[in-house]
Amino acid sequence: MSRESGRGPKSRSGRLLKLVLDGGKFSASALAQELCVQESDIQSYVTTNVAMPLKQQLCLALFVIEHVPALVRDGHALKSQAAAAAEFEGGSTTVHSGPPEKWPSKTF
Repeated sequence: MSRESGRGPKSRSGRLLKLVLDGGKFSASALAQELCVQESDIQSYVTTNVAMPLKQQLCLALFVIEHVPALVRDGHALKSQAAAAAEFEGGSTTVHSGPPEKWPSKTF
């Protein structure tokens, strides 16, 4: 499932994690402890397309919001995305198979 990429992570969480690490204020070890993962997982999230679990995405978002003022906006964006994904996975988000009945049908 992971794919090496010379362009860096494609996910919002991977890109945000990379920005935090590149800022130099927090080490991979410190972030691993904050996210409750191994340091090797941190490296995988940054250097490959390994998906970060939603729980860790929420932890990263909250950490960034609290500790990295320059990236607060990105932290809020990740928090919203991870919360929406968690709701979808939990089944509390309704998924429709088509448009609402009140929408007019297209006739050409």
